[in-house]
Amino acid sequence: MLYNTPEFKWITLFFVYSILGWIFESCYVSLKMGRWTNRGFLKGPYLQIYGTGAVMMLVVSEPFKNNLVLMFIAGVVGATLLELVTGMAIEHIFKVRYWDYSYQKFNYKGYICLSSSIAWGFFTIALNKWLHPAVSRVLKLIPDTTGEILFAGVFIIFSVDLVLSVREALDMRNILVRMEAIRSEVQEIKKRADKWAGDRLVALDESLRGMKEGIEMHNAEIGRAIVESQAEFGRAIGGPHTDFSKLYEEQQAGFARR
Repeated sequence: MLYNTPEFKWITLFFVYSILGWIFESCYVSLKMGRWTNRGFLKGPYLQIYGTGAVMMLVVSEPFKNNLVLMFIAGVVGATLLELVTGMAIEHIFKVRYWDYSYQKFNYKGYICLSSSIAWGFFTIALNKWLHPAVSRVLKLIPDTTGEILFAGVFIIFSVDLVLSVREALDMRNILVRMEAIRSEVQEIKKRADKWAGDRLVALDESLRGMKEGIEMHNAEIGRAIVESQAEFGRAIGGPHTDFSKLYEEQQAGFARR
């Protein structure tokens, strides 16, 4: 089978672990959410991060097959770097996140977290000690012709799926970019409207304050004019020191006595 040839070994393992990862991830999330959920970026049953991660773990842990501690550390470091770089690249290119560890303790911007990294380390040990040997035995049992047909079929389907999914993701990214641009424009318009309304309110407040001051000044002038008129009238009929209120009271008292 093609698996026995070095040039196709890692590609075959990538497909196998992508499919196994998709089965595990989709079933786990579906059971957790109570409904079927396709966890793949592509339409087909493959999760590339698992395929890439498994191949990477096998490569980085190859020198440490006889040392579980170093194998664990190699898996933790390799898988964590892979998650970090892949997560940042996907978000930068497609403007979306396919996983987010923000709710986990000791995470870095939601791309990686301590619990996930530790889990990858244990998975590296399990992969090397149990899963990969079993997968290798199964692959070696497949006849060469059957294996070549399966490989070619999976490769073609995967390639077509990848092209279509990437195109769809880029279209979605363009939509998200346009939506973000529209949101920014709306915020700018709102900011300008708020500033315009604020300026109008300030102008109205200043206008009302000026009107109030004008009315107060006008009332004060009328009051002074009345006082001056009363004083002038008093001087005309009763002398400069006439107290009109006292004179009025005396007149009223005189009328009462009569």
